Amino acid sequence: MKLERGKINGLELTTLIAGFLFGSAVLLFPGQWAEHEGWIAILGGVAEGFVFMLLYAALMSRFPGKNFVEIAKEVYGPFFGSLVALAFIGYLFHLGSLVVTDYHDFIKLTMLVQTPSSMIVLVNCLVIIYGVKKGIEVIARCSQGMVTLLCVFYLMIFGMLSMQIKWTNFQPFFSLPVTKVLWAAHMAGSFPFGETVAFLMVFPTLNKPEELLNRSLKALFLAGIYFFIGSIRTIGVLGDTARLFLYSGFQSGRLINIANVFTRLEIIIGVNFLIMGFLKIAVLLYGCALGIAQLFNLKSYSPLVLPLGLLMGMLGMINFSMVSENFEFSSLVYPVFAFPFQVIIPLTTLVVALIRKLPKKGDDDN
Repeated sequence: MKLERGKINGLELTTLIAGFLFGSAVLLFPGQWAEHEGWIAILGGVAEGFVFMLLYAALMSRFPGKNFVEIAKEVYGPFFGSLVALAFIGYLFHLGSLVVTDYHDFIKLTMLVQTPSSMIVLVNCLVIIYGVKKGIEVIARCSQGMVTLLCVFYLMIFGMLSMQIKWTNFQPFFSLPVTKVLWAAHMAGSFPFGETVAFLMVFPTLNKPEELLNRSLKALFLAGIYFFIGSIRTIGVLGDTARLFLYSGFQSGRLINIANVFTRLEIIIGVNFLIMGFLKIAVLLYGCALGIAQLFNLKSYSPLVLPLGLLMGMLGMINFSMVSENFEFSSLVYPVFAFPFQVIIPLTTLVVALIRKLPKKGDDDN
């Protein structure tokens, strides 16, 4: 029985994936650990992201109309399939809580310093919960306007800062150890491109499944351009000082000063982050609620959205005791922690399906 009967078109899928990728990466641009060669790491991360998407598209094309929970049950059997699906849902839930943490830390440190943390998280989570309860169609439609607005603002910010870019900040070229650049590229591949594994719960809602790969790769290409331009802006404007700031992209926006009239426009970057964070958490919460409802054969995922959303917010508040721990986890632990969920589980599932020649001819896709 299908719990989600809503459908999205190809353009909506493109903007939804792009908005998801922007997510918290609006502030924490991928590749930043490669310092002045961060732009190289981003290109490597984009290439890795394309490989990830080819894997996910291959899995979905073999099981059209089914999400990962349904695929896991068919490939591994009811018992082991449920365990694999539960682990996957757990990853989505934890990832959602990490984005909530980024959300909370940014607002707390830059905007609402004296506002209680619980209120910041609660208000944001309630908005996201409301959106998820409306269904994936509503979220996807919202993404069209949100991503378009983001791109306009982003180009505007880049244009205002273009005169402050110092091209010497990118020198010397290829001076860092190869291993450092490769690790930064893998970090960029893992965050955010590998996180599109969450769309294994969304892809079946596409009204034209044959457009899945084309639309997904377009979204990755758009995000790659976005991150590349962001790295040029941040490195070119801040140089070596970029590593001194928690939110280097936000800090670069503070340097805008046109005739002492257009100043302190970093708030635009902050608003972009809040908007894209909404899309990312919404997709992850949707995937969790839908997956759990399918595991336990519920008639609807809607009743699960509120408790799961609140639990996700609560976990986001206690993930780390300080912001530095969050950054250390993101740079050293997360790329390794996420690899099984982003690569090993989907790849193993596809290989097992090929070996077992699944789905069997005549299987009911409904």
